[in-house]
Amino acid sequence: MLAGITALAVFSVCVATAFLLPKTYTASTQMIVDTRGSQLLGFGDGVTGVSALATEVETQAAIAVSADVVAETVNRLRLWSVPEFAPGPALKERVLDLMGIAPAPSYEYSSVDSISDLAPYQAARLISSVMENVSSRRVGLTSVVTIYAKSRDATLATRLADTLAGSYLDTQIDAGVETVQRAAAFLEERVKALSASVDAGERAIDAFVLSEGAENVPPELQEQVDALRTELDGLSSRQTTLQARLAAYRQFLAEGNVAVLPKDDAFADLLGERASLATRADTSAAIRERLREVDGRIETVVASRTQTVADELEAARGRSREVQQNFQTVLAGQEVPSDTAARLFRLQQDLETSRSLYASYVQRLEEVRQQETLALPNTRIASRALIPTEASFPPRMLILAVGLILAIGSGLSAAFLREFLIGGFASQSQFEAVTSLELAGVVPESRSQAPFLDVRDESRTAFSEAIRRLRVVIGLRKPSDRGMVVLVTSSMPGEGKSSLSLSLARAFALAGHRTTLIDADLRRPALSRMLGGIGSNGLTNFFTKSGKPSQVPVLVPVDEHTNITFVGDDDGHLNATESLVGGPRFAALIKGLKEHCDIIVLDSPPVNFVVDAQVMSRLADLIVYVVREDGPSQRAVLSGLRHISTFSGSTPVFPVLNRSRHSLSGYYTYEKDSDRSS
Repeated sequence: MLAGITALAVFSVCVATAFLLPKTYTASTQMIVDTRGSQLLGFGDGVTGVSALATEVETQAAIAVSADVVAETVNRLRLWSVPEFAPGPALKERVLDLMGIAPAPSYEYSSVDSISDLAPYQAARLISSVMENVSSRRVGLTSVVTIYAKSRDATLATRLADTLAGSYLDTQIDAGVETVQRAAAFLEERVKALSASVDAGERAIDAFVLSEGAENVPPELQEQVDALRTELDGLSSRQTTLQARLAAYRQFLAEGNVAVLPKDDAFADLLGERASLATRADTSAAIRERLREVDGRIETVVASRTQTVADELEAARGRSREVQQNFQTVLAGQEVPSDTAARLFRLQQDLETSRSLYASYVQRLEEVRQQETLALPNTRIASRALIPTEASFPPRMLILAVGLILAIGSGLSAAFLREFLIGGFASQSQFEAVTSLELAGVVPESRSQAPFLDVRDESRTAFSEAIRRLRVVIGLRKPSDRGMVVLVTSSMPGEGKSSLSLSLARAFALAGHRTTLIDADLRRPALSRMLGGIGSNGLTNFFTKSGKPSQVPVLVPVDEHTNITFVGDDDGHLNATESLVGGPRFAALIKGLKEHCDIIVLDSPPVNFVVDAQVMSRLADLIVYVVREDGPSQRAVLSGLRHISTFSGSTPVFPVLNRSRHSLSGYYTYEKDSDRSS
């Protein structure tokens, strides 16, 4: 019964858990990490190598559910308006509210348009709440990354997974563009520096040729050399002017500051009109619109002039190189000192190096600028999420299966505990299997309020028959030359020990034995009450009065049918009594009774509560140990048997299973039909 109830209770809890927990749906979006996207446009080499590819895939899987990507997803889906994710009062705030210390704050999100409108603490809790419901994982050893999103709404779970993937891709594109812009800014600075280096190198060669090379020119070439020198001076001056103008134009395009523009004819009218509009007190919409138009025209003209000036500067540089070559041709046939030729060679080599680096950086800058407008993520969506039709949590079949296993296991455990540890003894076979002791008798539960009254000659009830059988078993141990002391005890109170003592005494008396019943439970005497209160404190008086220890108290006859005598008290003693029952007076009493009686039945206290029974066991010839069916735990019974065996030595212990509901005695009795019906 206990095992069945336990198993049913455990399985019921599991069933309730499986069907009462709120459902959660999980949607998944798959992405492919493909680093070959940049190679399609000729940018970069992509990721190569198995280890590098695995690292890249794992990195992208982690970034896909990072705080920044989740924050963008929250913005797009406005998840602060979804009760499932919207942060409410924290646990600390709710506890303080319940304790009445401080009311829990109320959070209102109707006026929120962006996550930036939330307080930092609220935004962090909202992002954390969403992050707890999203995850990403690489699929095996492939380049596929799966994004999982959970929600109590199947449609929302699908939108969350797809939006998270989209936010991740957009974030990746923005990061790529930002990286390209930083690279372009760095390359522009390098191009400017290298351009200045090239100009400086050209000017150094021009100065060297004009100063060193002209000294060795013969008179007939002097006029030609002077003309080339004059042209080089003009080209150098023009390049300086064009470079300054080009730098101003580029600064304006980058910063929008008109103050850096040169005051020449190309901008004079537009700059004058803009200055007039900017200083007017009237700031009407028409004025602001006209100002925007003028700024747009200035920007258009500057962009056009930038390209023109750049072309003019390149042409001036090309003409300067031609003049230098002509000058070198004129000087080629002349004798030049070796140190002068070496210095010129070094200047030419430095200039070529600067020109080569300048060309390389310009080409790289153009490539980077193309990537800025053609930025491609190295990840793409392979499969969008489908609306889940089955809840991913709770796993009902798994819970029911585990619940069934737990129910069976807990039922078996309860049965084992009930059978061998905590439960009482339910049958004769169980008692004998656990204790390794053979029962001397099994006394069935009586339907009578005073079962000991059924023990009479004419009674044939199952209870009286069991008592008579027990009397026969005990009588086989009786010595022929003296009386026998039978000690009746139990493990715990309430096992029917006193009732069985009285019944057993009546059975011996009816069999013709001179029988005395002693209520030796001085703390809680029960036999006097069962016999109608005739104890009259005889045993107490015997212990307290002075006189010889061998003096026997007056034996009180208590039953005209059985003629048994009784020694006992009406009231209990609160003080310790083991010194009384273990003293010389009690030993003398037992010795005297053995000379006058055939059977002395001692009703003693339970062995697990006081030590009286253990002390009296030394005076007994036989111990009847009463065990109530389905009564005390097996541990208590085994403990009591150990205690009584420790003190009794070789005195035999006869266990009796009392108040049994499983006895076979009811199957066949000698009762008349009238007795059974009454």
